[in-house]
Formats: sequence, C-alpha cells, structure tokens
Amino acid sequence: MKTLIVLMCSLVVVWARYENEMRLANNRFAVDLLRGLPSSPEKNIFFSPYSISTAMGMVFAGAEGETLKDLYDGFGYLRSGLKEDWVLQAYADHAKQLQVGQSQSTFDVANAAAIHERLALLSAYENTLDSTFHAQLLKVDFVNGGPAAVDEINRWVKEKTHGKIDKLFDGALDPLTRLVLLNAIFFKGAWSTKFDESATTKKQFLNGGTTPT
Repeated sequence: MKTLIVLMCSLVVVWARYENEMRLANNRFAVDLLRGLPSSPEKNIFFSPYSISTAMGMVFAGAEGETLKDLYDGFGYLRSGLKEDWVLQAYADHAKQLQVGQSQSTFDVANAAAIHERLALLSAYENTLDSTFHAQLLKVDFVNGGPAAVDEINRWVKEKTHGKIDKLFDGALDPLTRLVLLNAIFFKGAWSTKFDESATTKKQFLNGGTTPT
C-alpha cells in the first residue's frame, strides 16, 4: 500500500511539473507569435495560439531528426524545461483538462488530419493522432478530387465551429498536398452575472482612456 501511494504521489508531482512547463511554453510561443505578426493601428488581430500549437504538436508527433529538434526549440519546449519525452503526454493530459464540461458554457476542441487517400501513414503515428489529439482522419483525394477534398475539409470546419466558420479554403489546394492538419475551438459561455440592459448605454470605447477604437 505504501508503494502504491508513493507511486501515485510521484505521478501527480510529475504531471503538475510538466503541466506548468507546457503552459509556460505555450504562453511564450503566443507572445513570440504576436510580436512577429504584421500589425496595423487601424486593425485588430485575432488568432488562436493554442490552435497553432496543437496543429504543430501533431507535426511534432511525426517528426524526427533535425525537424524534431527545430520544433522542440522553436515552440519553446526547450526554454521551458519541458523534456522531449514529455511533450506528447502533456498535450494528451492538457486536452483532457479542456474537455471537462461546464454547465453554463460550451467549450469544444476538435482536431483532424485530412490525408491524401493514397498516402500510407505509419500505424504508430495514426495511433498517436488518435490517443493524444483525438484527431479524426479524413481520407481525401488532393490529386484528382481537389474541390471535393476542400468541401470535405470545409464541412468539418463548419461542423466543429457550429457554423461560425463557414469555410477554411475557397478553392482547390495544390495537387501536391498530402496532409492538412486541422484544429477548431468553439466556446459559448453565459455570464455568471449578466449586465442590466436598462443600465447599459452605447458609448465610444477608448483605448487607454484616450484613443477611440
């Protein structure tokens, strides 16, 4: 019994450690990405670092050699002290945390891999996509069925975003395309304390109290 308790405590400590390191890596990546994006004083930027990080996590799962090293460094895992062997487990455990239901809100995260129908993936990679990212495999024909392949991807995107994103691509992709990795996040929450409409008026929003936005 003592051995079992010690083992369970050790697992909790390890998970707590790489959970924090994964969060730190993702936060650093988000800030670095925001700084690198083109900006305009007349426009706002809206993007999901988690979606990009998760999609690249699926790339990480199938990478090796120099590509693996570049991803490990580029996405902040190295700087955050997250061991290479911990990365995929951290993604899997973090995904479980995100799926915990909330009675007053809807939060859905979905992943998919649109694969050219003649491309043979290693079974180990397919298993990782399923077990770690819960990714759906979409078999499509990028060579002879370009428009149909895009329609399949767009249908998936529309479904997983509850219709908020109607389509991801407008036209057929390059026929040399073999794999498209997808991530979708949908959130709809209810206010715990709603605004009193009778006490709410329309006014100009000021950035920093001085600049109209």
